[in-house]
Amino acid sequence: MVLSLLVPSHGQVMSAQTNAQQQGNLQKSIALIRPNIVQVIRKLPPNTPGEQIIPLGSGFFVSPGYVVTNWHVIDGLKPEELMVALPLPDTERMRGNFDDARAVIVDQDKVHDLALLQVVRTRPSSIINGKPPETRINPLKFKTDRPLDGTQVAVSGYPLHNFVVQTNQGAISSAWDVNTKEFADRYKADMTINPGNSGGPVFQVETGKIIGCAAYQPASVTSQGERVILPGNKSLSYNFGLAMIIPARYVVDLLKENKVTVISDDRLIYPPEFSPLVTGRPPVEQRPLIPRTKFVKVQNPIPNKYIVVLNDDVVSSDAPLDVRRERITAIANSLAKAHRGTVESVYETALKGFSIELPNESAAIALSKEPQVKWVEEVARLWLGISNQAPQPRR
Repeated sequence: MVLSLLVPSHGQVMSAQTNAQQQGNLQKSIALIRPNIVQVIRKLPPNTPGEQIIPLGSGFFVSPGYVVTNWHVIDGLKPEELMVALPLPDTERMRGNFDDARAVIVDQDKVHDLALLQVVRTRPSSIINGKPPETRINPLKFKTDRPLDGTQVAVSGYPLHNFVVQTNQGAISSAWDVNTKEFADRYKADMTINPGNSGGPVFQVETGKIIGCAAYQPASVTSQGERVILPGNKSLSYNFGLAMIIPARYVVDLLKENKVTVISDDRLIYPPEFSPLVTGRPPVEQRPLIPRTKFVKVQNPIPNKYIVVLNDDVVSSDAPLDVRRERITAIANSLAKAHRGTVESVYETALKGFSIELPNESAAIALSKEPQVKWVEEVARLWLGISNQAPQPRR
């Protein structure tokens, strides 16, 4: 009897090794770039009917405090509506946990669909175990010469307005496109880019270098995509074919024009107040995480709207989410009844508390004296009146 052994050929072995190496490179590149990715959002006032937080697209830190995205993502927004959401570290218990911050438009390149934002805020909006989360970004390198056709690339961002960073991989199908007043220069890739990916980084799988910025263009619904309904009843299509990429050299040109230095040194760790390290402007005065008084007044408050922060021991942080929610809801309703207020929202994750509408300031001060209450704070309007601390939009 003759036994026939199936032995993989040299070519098959080399192919398997190449695939494993590419997978390893992709994982390293994602780990490098992921901390820099943000979701651009539109934040509406608390009393707005329907959705108040509307995802618009993606973006990424290019330097401490500076984010690049697509112009079409933010075009038409009121200044007070523009926010970016920063991904906090994922855990097994919590994914897509965001810490949002204000942003202002520094400059734009409408021809190439680019916008430069500066992230500015005076206080962290998320507190974990009594401490603000650290915001970590990595130094990113840009590759400004044209990639070769067939170069393996990937895009990271928030496709279809998901709240978790996702990465799609593909290859450059053409590094050339038309360049006229109507159609700016683009790379093309055999890769999926959907609504929500717009403004996200496109990078080489092998090196992690940024080759461009994702630019979503709606496909024909009848031939290349399916219609989906997004927040605000906006109907968009998503495609499964050719992706458009804004070359990195236009991003670098925008940064140079605004004297923003792209990071090229070691990993940076800085607090979420976003001290303007490269602008020369004095840092915004920071408020302490825990106020000195139990009743906190703010500039430009919304009348009769307050945030109530409860003591940490009102319910254990290790209790299941539904138990925490039930306990805090019961406390909120009891305090609201005692002080003639109306509970609006309950917070049971990083912060234990609730938002409430009260008849007047006296009721808020009285509420702040309750033994279960850590402090009561006025709700400030979302505005960008940050004096000369923030850059003025260029015309």
